[in-house]
Amino acid sequence: MDLQLIKFPSETMLGTLVNYVTNPKQRDLKPMKANIGIVPTLTTKLKSKTEKNLAIYSRTIKKLKETIKKYQIKL
Repeated sequence: MDLQLIKFPSETMLGTLVNYVTNPKQRDLKPMKANIGIVPTLTTKLKSKTEKNLAIYSRTIKKLKETIKKYQIKL
């Protein structure tokens, strides 16, 4: 069976968490639950925190769908 390594983009929650725990520059690594605070920020300013979070969630879902399609992941 030929297995393929799947690299989730840092814009997804899974990719962000993997980057967080594997980053050698991270000194005081502390266990944490998934949270939007460690996801890369947006390049545009939005009016409210709610708008910002919705934009981040939308980008995350888009990137996750692209990754699923790219690696032909069956759900």
